[in-house]
Amino acid sequence: GAFAIDSAVRSARARLGERGWPAWVSGLAAVALVVDPVRWLAETWRDPAYQSDGWLVAVVVVGLLWASTSSGRAQPDPRAGALAWRLLLGTAAARVAGHLLAVNTIGALALVVDVAAVGIALGVDRRPFAVRPSALAALSLLALPVEHLLQRLLGHPLQLAAASVAELAILPFDAAVVREGVLLVHPEVALAVDLPCSGARGLMLFSALALGFWCRRRVSARLALAGGSVVVLGALFANVLRVVLLYVGARNDWPLQQEPWHSAIGCVVLALGALPVFAVASHATPRTARWLRPFGVDPRRRARGLTAIPEPALAVLLLAATCSVLLSSATPLDVSAPVGGRALPSFLGARPGDALATSDLERLYFERYGGSVTKRAYGPHTALLVRTAAPLRHLHGPDRCLIGAGHAVTRLGVRHGAVPTVVYRSIAPDGEAYRVEASYVDDTGAPAASVSEVLWRWLSEPHAWSLVERITPWSLCEADPARCQAFDAELFAALDLPSPTPL
Repeated sequence: GAFAIDSAVRSARARLGERGWPAWVSGLAAVALVVDPVRWLAETWRDPAYQSDGWLVAVVVVGLLWASTSSGRAQPDPRAGALAWRLLLGTAAARVAGHLLAVNTIGALALVVDVAAVGIALGVDRRPFAVRPSALAALSLLALPVEHLLQRLLGHPLQLAAASVAELAILPFDAAVVREGVLLVHPEVALAVDLPCSGARGLMLFSALALGFWCRRRVSARLALAGGSVVVLGALFANVLRVVLLYVGARNDWPLQQEPWHSAIGCVVLALGALPVFAVASHATPRTARWLRPFGVDPRRRARGLTAIPEPALAVLLLAATCSVLLSSATPLDVSAPVGGRALPSFLGARPGDALATSDLERLYFERYGGSVTKRAYGPHTALLVRTAAPLRHLHGPDRCLIGAGHAVTRLGVRHGAVPTVVYRSIAPDGEAYRVEASYVDDTGAPAASVSEVLWRWLSEPHAWSLVERITPWSLCEADPARCQAFDAELFAALDLPSPTPL
């Protein structure tokens, strides 16, 4: 394997030497363009706020490339290099757009196309250990923090789908259950389909299994459609089964929401949901090396037809893209306009609200992207108010900042009321525990239970939104819950919002 890689590197150097400066400039520019996206991607693997296991997918992708490249020589195809360079030129344009718009995700998504280009250039589909480049690229997509993005963008529709199907599954056995949004309500219990229970994790796991099989299997259009269907339906089935079991546990006072039962149920339902994926994959035949079939046309003529851009022009275009990224400044579109209106009160009853300074990073962020953030301390209670007309850029759960600051954060769920509140237990690096509560509400007073719901409401009615966050020592609320509820009621009354008192 090492000998094959070394031979490929020597051959590439020889070709670069033969082609002169255009090939060297193109190669160096292509490498320079991927440095920042790769660094951002590696940071998402290390940053606990993303909770991403994407590095495992990256290891699998690199392993498949290595296994294919070291398995033997590839069948020649003079079209491969031209197609690979065209793909790299397209990703260069995408990275310029991502840089100018200050959206890191665009440049990171272009890495997926880069993987396809590398696979085509190495001829992994024409080697003894054949791997499909497009499937390998699709698999590499899961190295990105896709679950985090999926929960943020599609979490609310997934929650509604799971709650609706779970209600239909429960009704024949319990006619008293009623669905209210993402909440399953019974006269005795109420179970929320929370954002982490949206089914995004199962969707990612089953997608990884299906794409892994696709890399090494011959998949027809019909089989691909069947595979996509079982991925989606399997994820929905696993999530609904989990919700139903938790509901039955709540109705019978079983400790299914406590560990280790909660995690055990999740593992069991995911295993059951994966069975259809394996069943469909078993009908696919192993992939073999693809042979070039010119059908009577000279492959070199095909190559010349594909390489419409001369090598010097390609080098200049890639170099221009690199210079644009290095020298131009970003102009993000999703900048919030100035937002007035609500503000934290200077006094809350008899308690003065001492203004707390924002960090340099927070100040620079809001100066660049608009919106506003204010903090005040009311005795042992701390309140934070974020105001924005661009929630896609500004709003996220407080756990991201807390985890980034070194806290160990546990999401305890949503406390439903006139204004739903997401509750966390956060333990600081010094061991001090805090109760962190976050509520989202727009300028019309309409609340949301998650950032995903905020985004969907904002897309339909683009009002300004507020995040009202409260931080209190954990022991204080445990010893005197009424005191914390009274603080919430006073704060929300001062902001002219309904009280988040639990139902």
